[in-house]
Amino acid sequence: LKRIIEICEEYEIDYFIDSGTALGAVRHKGFIPWDDDIDLGMTRPHYNRFLSVAQEKLGDDYFLQTFHTDPNSPFYFAKVRKTGTKFVEGYCRDLDMHHGIFVDVFPYDHMAKNSVLKIWQVLGISFFKKIYVSKCVRELSVPQKNFFGKIKLTARGMLHVLLKPVSKEVLFNALDRTIQRYNGQEGTPVTNWSDKKGYWRSMDYDMIHPTKKIEFEH
Repeated sequence: LKRIIEICEEYEIDYFIDSGTALGAVRHKGFIPWDDDIDLGMTRPHYNRFLSVAQEKLGDDYFLQTFHTDPNSPFYFAKVRKTGTKFVEGYCRDLDMHHGIFVDVFPYDHMAKNSVLKIWQVLGISFFKKIYVSKCVRELSVPQKNFFGKIKLTARGMLHVLLKPVSKEVLFNALDRTIQRYNGQEGTPVTNWSDKKGYWRSMDYDMIHPTKKIEFEH
């Protein structure tokens, strides 16, 4: 996190702590005891700028994981991973990719203004996200033990097999276009579409900017 902050400050990239990390900073001035990762958010222009400079500036000790730098990664968003470490998430254990401990970096994108278009955007993102992830992995990120969970797991496995002939790049690009379709529209909320509850966690742009410092683990 310190290294990412150094890069962001050097290149005037606006970042903000997100989700459990933000809650932890306010409640505990650090990690929530049961939430041991770090989440960062960036509005899309700052996110793109970060991706353009991060790998070179991170050096050999870290790896910027995106669809383009690690094609076997199943994630739409970026992760900064520490080289020489290993933290394998269960549903990713069969993937030949970088498995180092990580910081998540999420892009924040605009929603449609029109309520009908907004519904179509949500449905489109949900569809392409499910298809893209099913193409990448055959298991679910959260273990499922009940009946409906097993049905979801079976459906994921079937989709994974059916999608084998389909290019992963085609699916990623379809998801990316749908997520970024309404960027540039002023006065519309932004959200982290990588979050399955992104639609409900949208916020006005001026709720994010300008950012301010808060203590997190010293």
